[in-house]
Amino acid sequence: MAITAEKSVAKKRPRARSAFNPLSPVMFLWRNPGQTIPLCGVIVMAVLLIGGIVAMLDSIPHAIRTVYGYNKEFCIVWPRADTENTQKMADMLHDAPQLGRMLRVRTAMMRVKTIVGQWPFIVYGLSQRDYQPMMDRLGFTITEGRLPRPGEPEMVVSRQVARNKNLHIGSVAMGPDLTDEYATVPVKVVGIMDGKHWFAFTSGRFIREQPLLRSVSLVLMADESKNQQALDIWTTKRMKGTQARVFSYEELNTQTEKDLSTLYLLLNIVIGALVVVMATMMGLLANIHFSQRMVEFGLLQAIGYTRSKLLRRVVGETLLVVIGAWIIGLGLTHLGLEIVRTQVMDPKGYPMVMAGWEIYRYTLAVPVAIGMFAVLTVWLRFRRFDPVAIVERRLV
Repeated sequence: MAITAEKSVAKKRPRARSAFNPLSPVMFLWRNPGQTIPLCGVIVMAVLLIGGIVAMLDSIPHAIRTVYGYNKEFCIVWPRADTENTQKMADMLHDAPQLGRMLRVRTAMMRVKTIVGQWPFIVYGLSQRDYQPMMDRLGFTITEGRLPRPGEPEMVVSRQVARNKNLHIGSVAMGPDLTDEYATVPVKVVGIMDGKHWFAFTSGRFIREQPLLRSVSLVLMADESKNQQALDIWTTKRMKGTQARVFSYEELNTQTEKDLSTLYLLLNIVIGALVVVMATMMGLLANIHFSQRMVEFGLLQAIGYTRSKLLRRVVGETLLVVIGAWIIGLGLTHLGLEIVRTQVMDPKGYPMVMAGWEIYRYTLAVPVAIGMFAVLTVWLRFRRFDPVAIVERRLV
């Protein structure tokens, strides 16, 4: 048993020594932080910069889908020109497949704040009998206050809207002194709802009495939430070519992608230019870094290292630097975005998306381009590498 134990110990010793091999790429990077940290720092800052830009821009479509996310649960049909056209629209849609409920609503407008400015937000004027069905469909529960009284200038808002506009029970949400939320009389918040959507509604009878808001629209709810998309598609086809506008969640996504296509084109150009600049700079830094170690490489080749081994060593060091710095950069990006979201965006009610696949996709170009550029420059240098001349100059 003692002999076996001694053999096992003897077998483990070379492994322990190999982990601290002074010629390994890991040991060189560890023992030379003055050269390693600047290389890593540049990559980390590039990932932070790109990740922050991408996250902020991705927050724009995320905000659109969040603010108008209630549209997943129903589609809206508005009359385009003839404000008395509602009954004709209802007659055309009464036989819609999987139609669960059709509501007649009047709408007013207010604005909510986002990271790119103020956006229009619909306030739905409902009849009293439609208050609860609408809340049930959207998953809302009144947690503060009460429902609006019919015909009274009162409003109920979701928690998200209240936080975004700094509203509370008794706040004036619309009124004659408000440019973007105009009403002939002050409209006060009498209730706050908790749920996952942004939403606001008031009494349809009250909106009917407003001089500029007389059109009646239709809200179409499917019998089940899972059938809403099919109902939206059928309604869009049915109302095509008529004096009506159908607003569905699918159209919201399509229009968002279309409107933001130019913005994302500019984003790709900016990030592409940034990656090229960062890759070139890092390639030059790597070239200087490895040029200062030519004597080391010459001595290694003199004691038996081949050019392929030296190139593998350089590739290993480069991969350790770029991959390690990329991972650190992603971690710092997530941390920074979380701080911005919790300390800046959430208290103001601004929707913001956290780091996702888009950030990985865009920032991955940084380590890949830098690694390729660095390895290419060193490989070209090794093609004309003469270890004998380097050692002779060093010895002389």
